[in-house]
Parts: sequence; structure tokens; C-alpha cells
Amino acid sequence: MFLYNRSSSFLGLDIGSSLIKVVQLKKNRKDVILSRYGVVKTPVGAVIDGKIQKPEQLAGSLKTLINRKTFKGKPTVISVGRENVILRSLVLPQMKRKELLKAMRYEVQKHITSSLEEITYDYSKLRCLNGNQVEILIAAVPQDIIQRYMEVMEMAGLYVSAVEVEALALIRNFGFDLNKRNHFPEDIVILLDVGAETTGMNVLEGNHYSFSRNLSLGSNYFIRKVMEKENISQELAEHKLNNHTFLGLRGAEDAAAELVREVQRTLNYYLYRNDDREMSLKKIFITGGASGFTGLDSYISSKLQIETLLFDPFLYLECDKKISNNIYRDKRFLNVAIGLALRRWNRNAY
Repeated sequence: MFLYNRSSSFLGLDIGSSLIKVVQLKKNRKDVILSRYGVVKTPVGAVIDGKIQKPEQLAGSLKTLINRKTFKGKPTVISVGRENVILRSLVLPQMKRKELLKAMRYEVQKHITSSLEEITYDYSKLRCLNGNQVEILIAAVPQDIIQRYMEVMEMAGLYVSAVEVEALALIRNFGFDLNKRNHFPEDIVILLDVGAETTGMNVLEGNHYSFSRNLSLGSNYFIRKVMEKENISQELAEHKLNNHTFLGLRGAEDAAAELVREVQRTLNYYLYRNDDREMSLKKIFITGGASGFTGLDSYISSKLQIETLLFDPFLYLECDKKISNNIYRDKRFLNVAIGLALRRWNRNAY
């Protein structure tokens, strides 16, 4: 049994192909505060396409990071790579929990091609609809993927409290931001999480999940393009992208144009699928590694004619005085981990 002060969150752990991110929060009567965090490079080749390939090396890096930052407690909320998550939303009549559990088994078999023996699945109520109906989100992950994560956690000496979907952790963080501002929009917004290899495009109606898609390019695509066109090293390409207006770099605009095309295609599909409803897309919020590329937000805004902003939870999330100034460099990588850590106090959100 694990007994901890309710003022501290569980650890929020986001393992990516490029970086491992861990966050712990605490709260007082007024605020939620970032009390500890750590970011370390993922061992080369340890995570490919969201699948753990080198569990021992990954566990070693994670254990070192946890011990160095002296996080409190072992219970941890983890997310699995979005590349391996199957999401399906559906509308069902309102029913009691026992009835819903039975219905879920049937719906999973109906909507997901893999057999029940090969996957781990769960569901979440998104919102109640008119006509005594409820919108449900089903998430399924291959069992071998989950097993690898569990092996790493055990080797690192951590206890898995919950396994979540990246998109829902990010939306929880975004919802916390909205609550802090007492702002509850009715419009559609997009959360664009540009990771190292892929980009998660998440569509929200108000602050509710509506749709998501995994786009097959990320910040490493930008880096490779700049390396190729400028004939420079990876390290120099990263430095230039993070410290100069990226449109001045050969290759960077090509990568940004491809990202915009992917976003536009996905948006067109989403709007086509919902052509019987009036929709107003107001804003795009970007996070992840490429959100630090100077000028990317304004480029997306100009091409799509949609206001594009950086998603910065630290406008409303306080930091402990002990947190180093590196937080301003690292904050763009932490949004999923923050959403995972927030789960302890907001389990019913997703």
C-alpha cells in the first residue's frame, strides 16, 4: 500500500523517442504548483515508433533521473506512445455502470479489429448529450506494448497508478488552464502537439475531446530538412531552429509547409465528417519541441488564417522557488507530463 500526502501529485511520466519527462505537482488552498521536474534524453534507439526496444537502458536512464531529482513517492501515471493507441468515439444510451461495462466489450469487438486477447482497452465518458445519450471514448493498446512499459517501470522501481492516452492528458492540462481563467469556450480549438517524430492533432469542442489524428512528421523532420538544405550538423540545425527565425533557414519552410498541409487535410476531413453541424474554429495551440521554433506559430496562423498561439501552462501554473531557470527552456516539453500528474486530483475529467 502506498500512503502519501494528498497535497503532492503522483509522478507524471511521458516517455518519448527523444526525451523522458517527469513532473510532480503539489497544491495548497489556492494554487497548483510545479514542485519538481526532470528532463533527460532517451537512450538512442530505446523507443522507436512508440515501442520500447531497449527496456534496460530506458529503465536505467529513468531511475537515474528519478533519484537525481528526489521525487516524492513511487506511484506514477504514464502515457503510451500515440502511434500505438486506437481511439474510437461513439454515442450510446445512458445506462448503469454494470450495463455499460457489458456494452463496452461488445463495442470494442465491433469497432476494433484486434482480438480482445491481444489488447488492453478502457473507456471514458466524454459528455452527456441531449436525448438521454452519452458520448463515449474507447481507447485500446496492444498488450505487448503495455507489458514493455510495465517492465521498464518495475526495473526503475516505480509503481504504475494508471496508464493514459497522451491526447487526454494534454486536454486535461488545457482544461486546467481554462478553469484557472474561468473561461469555458463553446468554439472548436486544436491542440497541436509536435513531438520528435510525430504530431498529435487533437480537436476540442469547448474543452471536450472530439477527434484526434497522428500526423507522421515532427520536430526531427524540421531538423533533417535544415541539415540537408544548409549542409550542417544536427546540433547546429537544432541550435538555429531554436534561436533564429526559422523562415530564414533553408529547408525549414518546406517542413512547415508540409505540416500545414497535413493539418489542413485532417481539418478538412473533420469538418466533412461533421458537415451537418455549425462549427467555428477559433484557435490553434501548439506545444512540443517544435513550438520553440521561432516564428512557427505565426507561419501556421498566416497559412491557415486561424489564430495560432503557444500553449504555455506556466501562465497559470505556479513554480516552486527551487525550480531552476531551465524551466523556461524545458516547459514546451512538459504539457503531457503535467496532464498526467494532474490526474490524481481530476480523475473524472477523462
